[in-house]
Amino acid sequence: MSLVELSKLESFINKRGIETKKVVQRDEVSVLNLEIKPKENIERHSVDVHVTFVVLRGSGKIIIGEEEHEVEPHNIVLCEPDVPMELFGGEEGLSVLNIKTPNPNPK
Repeated sequence: MSLVELSKLESFINKRGIETKKVVQRDEVSVLNLEIKPKENIERHSVDVHVTFVVLRGSGKIIIGEEEHEVEPHNIVLCEPDVPMELFGGEEGLSVLNIKTPNPNPK
């Protein structure tokens, strides 16, 4: 067992220009913390694995396929493989855990 403190993880800017922290990277799962700034968005894209978004803080909008979800802390949004997704930060931004199973980029 190990304890991960999000606030102590080093962040980097991912390929989509979003502040990101690696929480867990294993062959079977990737867990990232995405920090989407107010009015910032992650453009529509799809991946070939299951994606789960867990809203930690802030608010915003997550679009999965044609379904639009206004989200706030403790909301969970599920996305099936190959379904387009897009995320938008609200007035105070949006912090989510992005969980991909299996990891699309294993070690």
